Formats: sequence, C-alpha cells, structure tokens
Amino acid sequence: MRITYDPEADAMYVRVAVPGIRDFGETVVDDLCHIIDTDSRGNPRGYKFLSVRRSGVLLDGLPEDVAQAIKRFIDSSSLDATSPIEFEAE
Repeated sequence: MRITYDPEADAMYVRVAVPGIRDFGETVVDDLCHIIDTDSRGNPRGYKFLSVRRSGVLLDGLPEDVAQAIKRFIDSSSLDATSPIEFEAE
C-alpha cells in the first residue's frame, strides 16, 4: 500500500492495488463520502481524500488496514510536507 500526499492540492491518495495491473472499473463515492477507485469487479484499488489538512480524514467505514496506514501517515507528521511525498505503508 502506498500513500501519496500533495500539500498544494491538500489531497491524499491511498493505492491498495498492485502497481502495473491495469484492471480499472469506476470511481464511486460511498455513504461516508469516501472517493473509491475500483477494479472491474468492484474491489477497491485506491482511495482519494480531498482537503486533508483542512478537514481531516474520516477513517470510519474504511478497511482496517487502510485506516491504520492513514493513521500512521498522519502520525508521522507527513502532512507538514511542503512538496508532494510518498509513504510506503505495510
């Protein structure tokens, strides 16, 4: 899992799919307003979060491993970055 954060856009992307596999479905918004990219079978490939620094990230309803990775990312002070960064999550 890889987390990318762009401080200028204040946007975070959590990639949960294996890089290089080109099985794209659609982008959906769930009941908690999470933006989710899916594969052709509807499985999550990644999660987008906007206004991260300003509004935070709602962890409710996310898979436990994704929520924990985001929490580690935030706890690492990565939101203080001044240029785009990538964070490898386990």
